[in-house]
Amino acid sequence: MIEKTLSILLPTIGRNLLDKTLSSVLDQDCLPYEIVVWDNSGLGVAQKQSAYKDHPMIRWCVSDTKLDIINSWNSAVACTTGEYVYILGDDDLLLPGFVSEVMKELNNGAEAIHVPAQIIDSEGNLIEEEKNQLERNTVVPEKEILYEFLNKKMHIYLGSIVFSRRAYEEIGKFKNIIMNALLMDVLFHLELVFYHRKITFLASPVWQYRTLVTDWSGSLKKKEEISLLVSQHFALRDYLRKSRYREYPDALNLFERLNIISSLSRATYRFSRLQCILLLFARGIRLKERYYILRDILYIFRHKIR
Repeated sequence: MIEKTLSILLPTIGRNLLDKTLSSVLDQDCLPYEIVVWDNSGLGVAQKQSAYKDHPMIRWCVSDTKLDIINSWNSAVACTTGEYVYILGDDDLLLPGFVSEVMKELNNGAEAIHVPAQIIDSEGNLIEEEKNQLERNTVVPEKEILYEFLNKKMHIYLGSIVFSRRAYEEIGKFKNIIMNALLMDVLFHLELVFYHRKITFLASPVWQYRTLVTDWSGSLKKKEEISLLVSQHFALRDYLRKSRYREYPDALNLFERLNIISSLSRATYRFSRLQCILLLFARGIRLKERYYILRDILYIFRHKIR
């Protein structure tokens, strides 16, 4: 049997945590097919500053200019040559055994793999482990994944998915419909679920996600960009409703409710109560859901930080 090939891809703007991340990849007991660093700092600054700039196991690809996060990620994937790609944030770490565990599942027939994480703070201290834990590696069907995600029982972080370049191309790469800069892969993750109808979930965490560290590949910064976050929630909802409503009407009703609550929880810090109520009714929520949403709005108002 011909073994499959895995590319570990690191998009970066050259932060000082990059070398620690690269060290965690190079220290694996089983090295991947290739390690590619996409230098989005502009003029190769990240490569010049790295202690691994001339390492024979690392291939550097340099952007002439600093790209936004969508174009950066798509350009980064274009630099890989492996059949499968794993994108690792330049502040995150692979745990020992990551590559060997992933390769075992790929060679056993997995086409997409969800890799659970330990969550660490900016200093590297363990905060918690990902909640969606299993007793053993398991193939999970799309409906279960969708409901777990929408009920917020399953988390999707940057670097939570190993995907094939074939699926990436057929899905249409990373798109402009994003929830925010740090969850931009959510739509792509869901697209993979629908594409494969299943995803293999590893039972134990195999990498560490460093939270509270931002701006690693071209984040949203301008006020007008940040103000689009709420509308992007609804853009994702509308996309899912259009493409999947017949298959999952209950799930998408739930998604609609979660999105309006998420949006209102942000809006309530900036708008009046009346504006929030008007925002709710402007969204055309079904009568069946209004009671639950209004109940949640009242909860938000009671716990509003003043």
